[in-house]
Amino acid sequence: MVKLRTTFDEFVAVVSHELKHPLNLISASAELIPRSPETRQNLNVSRATDTIRRTVIGQAQIIDDLLDISRLRTGKLSVVRTVVDMRDIVQRVCSAVQEDAAQRGIAWHAAMADTPVILHADLTRIEQIVWNLISNALKFTQHGSIEVSLQVNDHDEAVLRVTDTGTGIESSLLPHIFDMFQQSRDPGTRRAGLGIGLALVRDLVNLHGGAVRAESDGLGRGATFTVTLPTHRTVMHANAGTEIVEDSLKGLRILMVDDDSATVETFRLLLETEGAEVRTATSGDEALTVINGNAPDVILSDIGMPGMDGIEFIGKLRGMPGMEAVTCIAVSGFGQQADINAAEASGFDAYLKKPVVLEDLLSIFARVRR
Repeated sequence: MVKLRTTFDEFVAVVSHELKHPLNLISASAELIPRSPETRQNLNVSRATDTIRRTVIGQAQIIDDLLDISRLRTGKLSVVRTVVDMRDIVQRVCSAVQEDAAQRGIAWHAAMADTPVILHADLTRIEQIVWNLISNALKFTQHGSIEVSLQVNDHDEAVLRVTDTGTGIESSLLPHIFDMFQQSRDPGTRRAGLGIGLALVRDLVNLHGGAVRAESDGLGRGATFTVTLPTHRTVMHANAGTEIVEDSLKGLRILMVDDDSATVETFRLLLETEGAEVRTATSGDEALTVINGNAPDVILSDIGMPGMDGIEFIGKLRGMPGMEAVTCIAVSGFGQQADINAAEASGFDAYLKKPVVLEDLLSIFARVRR
């Protein structure tokens, strides 16, 4: 049984990598299109590229959720607990989806606690819980309204409630709404899919010592999802300053390494529109030749390349004179902790999962400049 689970976990990781490779190219292309002088002021192009970006992010989230479900079931999911403000997380997710809701004619209402809601929890996992519940409400509400509230109850518990006026949940399905592969008889209801997101929500909430429940008066009458989590009782010392990120890459020397020529070319054009000086290579051997003693500021390298892969490439690079200070960023469709650890051990300074979001790159590049 253990061997079977390990094999399935590896299978899911490989499938994830293969699915994320084309998503990475689509995402980069969508970032590039509105930066072209011919399309910069075109409202239809802007809306279309926004739709593409949101779709890519959504598909990548489904893949990540499937991976996390597999890791949870095999005991391999890493959880790093820190002091986090759940109010800040909910506000950020709401801000990210409000425009989409407005475009679809959905009324949006949000009620937040007056003070920070502090948890001792994994920031990424709490974000997943909030994102999946709000995305679920958006997915199954065509018009109507969505209400999101976050409060602290009398038992010192954080209570997140997401209520929508969408398709509702049939009574026979309600007890199984958090189980994977439970199909609704009606394809218009909210469990016409695989149910990966809600299953992950339940498992992550349980992992943090909380509880989640769903309520609905039936088909066509909306639904309410409520998450209860224990708060952290210590006092949070607020960070006094906010770091300003410089988003211009002007003059930054970047080497892009990927065995897919279309990906290399798309990222080259995208980074050059931000002012960077970009060289490219489609293999580790070619990258070493391109460098030839002329160190870039940043190397952006794929991991899963044929021949000399990204791990071996960075290992050889770090052994070359003058290459110790070059910032090396790994890019990969694999995202398990073992993959990240292997990349860091070989000499990478940062790790980005495909599809790469431009804002993440800009943030890393800004730290390099400073």
